[in-house]
Amino acid sequence: MEGLEAAWGEMSADPEMAELDLGPKEREAFFADATALVRRYFEMENPDEVTAVGIELSLEASMGPVRLRGIIDRLDLDKDGELVVTDYKTGRSPAPSHEQARMDGVHFYAYLCEQMLGKAPARVRLLYLRDGVEITAEISPQSLKGLRQRTLAVWSAIERACATEDFRPRTSPLCNWCSFKAYCPAFGGSLPAADPIRAEPAEPGPFGPTLSWDQARWAMAPGGP
Repeated sequence: MEGLEAAWGEMSADPEMAELDLGPKEREAFFADATALVRRYFEMENPDEVTAVGIELSLEASMGPVRLRGIIDRLDLDKDGELVVTDYKTGRSPAPSHEQARMDGVHFYAYLCEQMLGKAPARVRLLYLRDGVEITAEISPQSLKGLRQRTLAVWSAIERACATEDFRPRTSPLCNWCSFKAYCPAFGGSLPAADPIRAEPAEPGPFGPTLSWDQARWAMAPGGP
């Protein structure tokens, strides 16, 4: 745990850490939680057997009119020379019925690898450090083709909604933590009168509209637009 203690010392002086304004007991709990996650990682795999070719690897590529960006936690080479995307999760692992929905993000990573590196990963992995669960999915040309079709369909739906200003609410348990319920039609609210002065739309970048993989993952969740 020497590496963790060194990292903790470095983070203690980081401005973002200072902004958390943690008290002594909260700092102790924070470090204890981090220690438990690191210990669980070492139980899940031996880092000496991992051949990492990229850590926190930033990738960006176009998918039709959409620009996708992502940061891969770790990109590995397996014993057969195939690429493997590994993503760490600190929350609880999902129920089996929700596993596929959690894999959408790393499937976007696979697409970005194919576009930027010229080679798609053979597998994508989620490592849930909280409870030591690994979820793995195989990548195929068919799965990447399906990803592209679904993403472009979602983008078309977003464009239609923007053109018609038709944004229908979709309720879920997360609404209990939403700060905008007073404005939401699903809860009897309404938006305030629109400002008649409309700002000019921002100039598109050289690659057209941008949709982060986080946004695409949310939009592609069951019940999305």
